[in-house]
This record gives sequence, structure tokens and C-alpha cells, in this order.
Amino acid sequence: HYQNAMEISSGANLRVVEAYGRFLERSKRSDEAMVIYAEFLAFAPNNPSITAAMESALSGKKPAPMIASAQRGAAEAVFGVASLLSYEQNADLPIVYLRLALILAPDHAESLLLLGDIYQRTGRFEAAARAFAAIPKDHPLAISARIQIAANLERLDRDKEARQVLEYLLDQHPDDIDIMIALGDMYRIQESYNSAAKMYDRALATNDERLVNNWLLYYSRGAAFERLGQWPKAEKDLRHALSLAPDQPLVLNYLGYGWIDQGKNLGEALNLIQRAVELSPNSGFIIDSLGWAYFKIGEYERAIKYLERAVELEPDDPTVNDHLGDAYWMAGRSLEARFQWSHALDRNPEAKQVKVIEKKLDEGLSSHRNGTG
Repeated sequence: HYQNAMEISSGANLRVVEAYGRFLERSKRSDEAMVIYAEFLAFAPNNPSITAAMESALSGKKPAPMIASAQRGAAEAVFGVASLLSYEQNADLPIVYLRLALILAPDHAESLLLLGDIYQRTGRFEAAARAFAAIPKDHPLAISARIQIAANLERLDRDKEARQVLEYLLDQHPDDIDIMIALGDMYRIQESYNSAAKMYDRALATNDERLVNNWLLYYSRGAAFERLGQWPKAEKDLRHALSLAPDQPLVLNYLGYGWIDQGKNLGEALNLIQRAVELSPNSGFIIDSLGWAYFKIGEYERAIKYLERAVELEPDDPTVNDHLGDAYWMAGRSLEARFQWSHALDRNPEAKQVKVIEKKLDEGLSSHRNGTG
């Protein structure tokens, strides 16, 4: 029966792999269990439940059955239905099934994790945090759950609590790279760029083989360095991220925009951003980069075409509005330029950006030709 279940699921169903693996271990066939665990990890790298199962198998400890009672079996069956329904747009029905599963087995970690995911996906961040918090602390999913608690607290604008959750978690598990990366991302989002860079450094210093091809980690550290004004370090990380993910729009755009903003490698930068737009044609920020590239090389009418499109997609971003204002000014459309700069000021730009925009409103782009309206 287990083999039939494995065939039906192509060995990609976590609960089937866990149950069959435990059965094989209890049947003194641990070598076979290790094979199906390894095959699953090839499909879903670093899965905490299967990683823990492999560690347990290597220790020689005999695992308990995954389902030790009829009530637990009923909870597992109801959870299976909820898992299938969770792919539907209507979130209410799987929530009902998950609540039923948790009545039968209140500590059923997989039900709690899926419940938290559904709440998170539907914007119920407080409820998501409560569901993740109910996962037992000794369960393999506990660390992942607590990382998600922090993410949901941040979505609720409870930034300090979110940081404290991750900082405490890292104190308890100082070698866990997932926590390091999550904390680095949180520092970066909260604009603590120096702390973010140090946390990414700490993760990479582990020399964990899982990070060798992790383009996102190098991209994130590069972004932190760029915000710190350390462009040589940022450029090195972004180039490396691009070598790992040559068709990733985020990397193409960030590296290209960085060059453009500094007036460096303009031809190569333009090629990178054009490629990013091809891959992500509805991203206002990437289209803004392309418009800004054309601005930098003096093609103002072409710049306006893309910057107007960027403003349509990102109407509340101060930088995008500011860029369009600059392009209008250089095309001789000073009234429209001042309108866009005023609009940028109303969109809560960074403090250093405010002074620059205010000066342009007073003087225009004084170092360039004046618009005539």
C-alpha cells in the first residue's frame, strides 16, 4: 500500500514519504528509507521534516509510527483533504477542515503550518502568527514557523517584536543559516543596512554548501552594500548573483540601474535592463530603470515613454515620479516637470531626496537647459 501511494504521488508527497520511511526503518530497512528521503530532498531541498528523519535514521533510533491512534489517523485524513482544497481560491473550506483536524489532534503541526499559510496568503496576519506559534517547539517545523511569525509581525508593523523573535531564535540556534538570512532580510527591509550586511556575511561564513548557488543571498547583500554607499562591494555581489541567475530580472535591473545611476558602463547597463523588461514587462520599477537609462544617455523622448508607463504602474513611488519630472524638464516641458516633482514630494520620499526635489522645484534642473512649458 505504501508503494502504491509512492507511485501515485511520484514520491513527492511529504506525508507519504514520512510514513513510508518510518515503516521501512521499523522494518529494519533503513537503507531503503534513506533512499526515498534523499530522493524527496532532491525534489524539495532542505525540507526540515525529512532532514530530521534522515538524521534520526543515521542515529539508529527506531521511529514511532506516524499515526499512533485512530483519532490521529482521522486528523491525518482530514488534513489530506484540506491540503487538496488549499489550492482552490476559496480559503474558507480548507480552513474548516483544518480546524476539524486540530480538534482531533491539537498539536498536528502540518495542519497548523498550512492554516498559518492560508491565513498569511489571505492577509489575516494576526491569525497566521497565532497558528504558527501553536506548532510545538520540538517539532522539525518549529524554526520555519517562528520565522513566519516574525514575517507576519512585520506585516502588522510590529517591527521591533519581529526582530526580537528572530534575534531570540538565532540565540537559541546560532548555526542556523535560515534564521541568519531571515534576520538579514528583516534588517534590510527595515533599512538597517549595516546589520543586514553583517548578518549575510555571517551566513556566508558558514561555508554551507547550500549557499554556493544562492543568488538571492548575494543579491540581498549587494543591495545592502549599495544602500551603504559601498558600490565596489555591491557590484561584486551583484555580478556574482548575475553569474548564478543570468535571467533573474531583479539582478539584471539592480546591477544595470546601479551603473546607470553612476554614469558607468551605460551600454552594458542598458542591455541588462532591456533584458529585465523582457522578462518582467509589467514591473514599474524595472521599466523606470529603462526610462532612466535612456535619460542618462540623453534620449529624453524615449525616456518619457518608459517613465510615463512606470508612473502608471507605480503611481505612489516618489523616485519614479521624480525621474519623470526630470525627463519632462529636459524635454522642455517645465510645467509638467514641476507637477511630477510636487507629486514626488507628496509621496514621502527619503529625507535626502526631499532637499533635492525642493531645489528642483525652485530652480529647475539648473545645470541643464531650461524647460519652456
